Amino acid sequence: MVELRSWATFLDTPNKAVSTTDSSALRDPVTAVLASAVLGRKYERELVDELLPKFGRALAGCDGNAAVTGLLQPALQVLSNAVHAQLQNLADFTYQAATSLAQANKALPASLLNAPAKHLRSTAALLQRSAEYNLTGLLHDLYTEQMERFRNCFDDDPGTIEDLTQMEGSETLEKAAMDISPSRSAASIKSQAWVAELARASANLRKLGLKAMSEQVAASVVNGNIEQHLQAAAHGVFSRPVLHQALAYAKQVPLQFLQVVLPPQASDDQSLQQWQSKLEYCVYEMLGSMRIREMFDIVVDYPDTRPALEDLKTCLIHTNLHSYFISSFRSETEARLLHPGAATKDIIEQYVATIRSLREVDPPGVLLAAVGRPIKTYLQGRRDTIRCIVTALTDDTKDSETTLGNESLFDELGRGAIEEAGENQEDADTDEALLSVAERWEPDPVDADSSMETSPQDVISMLVGIYGSKELFINEYRVMLADKLLAKMDYDCDREIRTLELLKIRFGDSNMHNCEIMLKDLADSKRLNASIKQLPAGPDTYRSRSAAPDSSVDNMTATILSELFWPALPQESICMPKEVDDMLKAYAAKFHTIKAPRKLQWRPHLGSVDLKVTVGVRTLELSVSPVCAAILHQFKARAEWSSEELSASLQMPSTTLRRKIIFWINQGLLLERKDAAQATVYIRAEHLDEHTKHRLKDDQDAALSNGPDSVSPQQQLHQEMAMYESYIMGMLTNFDDGLPLERIHNMLKMFVVEPAYDKTAEQLAAFLGKLASEEKLQLVGSVFKRKA
Repeated sequence: MVELRSWATFLDTPNKAVSTTDSSALRDPVTAVLASAVLGRKYERELVDELLPKFGRALAGCDGNAAVTGLLQPALQVLSNAVHAQLQNLADFTYQAATSLAQANKALPASLLNAPAKHLRSTAALLQRSAEYNLTGLLHDLYTEQMERFRNCFDDDPGTIEDLTQMEGSETLEKAAMDISPSRSAASIKSQAWVAELARASANLRKLGLKAMSEQVAASVVNGNIEQHLQAAAHGVFSRPVLHQALAYAKQVPLQFLQVVLPPQASDDQSLQQWQSKLEYCVYEMLGSMRIREMFDIVVDYPDTRPALEDLKTCLIHTNLHSYFISSFRSETEARLLHPGAATKDIIEQYVATIRSLREVDPPGVLLAAVGRPIKTYLQGRRDTIRCIVTALTDDTKDSETTLGNESLFDELGRGAIEEAGENQEDADTDEALLSVAERWEPDPVDADSSMETSPQDVISMLVGIYGSKELFINEYRVMLADKLLAKMDYDCDREIRTLELLKIRFGDSNMHNCEIMLKDLADSKRLNASIKQLPAGPDTYRSRSAAPDSSVDNMTATILSELFWPALPQESICMPKEVDDMLKAYAAKFHTIKAPRKLQWRPHLGSVDLKVTVGVRTLELSVSPVCAAILHQFKARAEWSSEELSASLQMPSTTLRRKIIFWINQGLLLERKDAAQATVYIRAEHLDEHTKHRLKDDQDAALSNGPDSVSPQQQLHQEMAMYESYIMGMLTNFDDGLPLERIHNMLKMFVVEPAYDKTAEQLAAFLGKLASEEKLQLVGSVFKRKA
């Protein structure tokens, strides 16, 4: 204890070196350990009381990057020298104790051997915990300033970066980006004085035990620099690739910076290669994240954004950003697209662009399966989705709205038909086809959801599959085809025939049979119409004795339909003028002569009528619906009609009359007044004002469209399903507990033979829902029951 106290007194003496004359006291291991601890505490007090306050005063003026650059390195140098002296003393003391213990044949305690390292760790902890300054922040400012100087030097002499941007071929670019050999710019920069100062500052930090902090701060600065570079060079730039130039930049600027601040042993080729890999991953992750955040805009501008998609594809291959891609893009799509303010055709156009874009990024279709699900679900809830899809798919005009680049959905339909026809050729080389498929195969991402359907599908298959069945699509096409054919006046169906042939290749001849019959009806109508007009009037033909000369069938054409193959057409009763009625009878009689025993059943409310209307001194030529023409014809004999009289004369409900006659009122040809009894009266106009003259030409389409609307797909489905209502009601009468949807569907397929039940479960569910809304059925849980 006397010897230990003497050692304590000796060590507490300021600035006194360790004396070898006292080495005999160190032959006891306990005494040596305690003496080492006392010496360590002395140096810690010296750090706390003298060195660190002095270091803090030296950094008091660091209020900016320039000040940090000028003050931090000298202060670190002074502190490093002092700490180095302390460590040297501890090392000398440890050596002396080891010698003494060896002479006494005693082992050296591990705690005594680790005393210098322990003191260095304590010094580093004190430096980082000091309240007088923020060493981490100061070091970050220093590295940021020096990194900026590195970047400015390479901007002045870009060297390899410029060479890389002029190369052709992604493989050449990637190989050049991986090369870590120093460029001419790096060699010239490292010879400058400020780079040497930066290297000394990094060395002093390592001497102070701050190697980990220095590398962490350097990595943070490098990441920030790369992010800043990508923000300036890549943000919003979709028309050209930026990935390989970013990789080249990471090699030229951040990597050269790290070579200066890293310890010498970390600057060999292997360590630099590791840092190179880290920097490349940083570029892939940052650029990939940026492109994912911009994905919605990239899809909007597709196909001009293909270079950005290629970059994103490469980034996804080298990172695990697939989950982030799905969550981010889905959220962006739901916020910016899937809302009531977006038109259905715009949503479909964006969905098509999404499909084509994600083909570029992820050929297996994993991302598309996840991202497309909410779009499909949302489109299922829109009533006009099917009509918009059919319109876009069958629109063969060059200014089609659903056109991406130079390719429309109709073009894709044609290309798909050509590919399918090519696959069906008997002389196709099966081995080459299989080899081509194998070469295009790519594995699913490691974080892919195995429950999702990932088989790649074309755009049309995905659009048609929104409802999970092609029947709805074919049915809607049939309705739209009927609208087009009924509106034709010249029987020209070349475009419709071409579209139908493409659809037959896609969906099969049997599914498009009804549509084929509809087009055949128009071709037959053209031939029959010519034959009827050439047929002379004779004893076998009907000719009204009272018919005026203009009752000739030469003034009309007819479209003759096979009713069983056409969709349900709207029904509307109307009393046609006598002249028109005589013309229809004459035409029907000639038809019966040619096609006996067949007879015509007229739908006079369909079609269009060409009129010449004289108002005052003006003669107007108009094309309007038959209903509008019949209304105006009533004013040929009388200038004024009451609403009730006109409705009775035309045999038309007053509500329908009001909806139809409003067209002529808007055109100024008819006037609406109230009589003394406040009854509505319609009066023929005797002249047109200037405003009406200009408006008539603009509203010709409105006159044609004022006819009856086509039956919607929902209405048509209910009309077709009505024949099964009696079966369903009888079925549920025999089952008091009711039946689930699947049971009803299966029983209808089994027992309903004529006409055969060919509807889907979804269509049956819609019809049962309509019966429930009419209170004929009730839904209890998942069971349908007959309403009591």
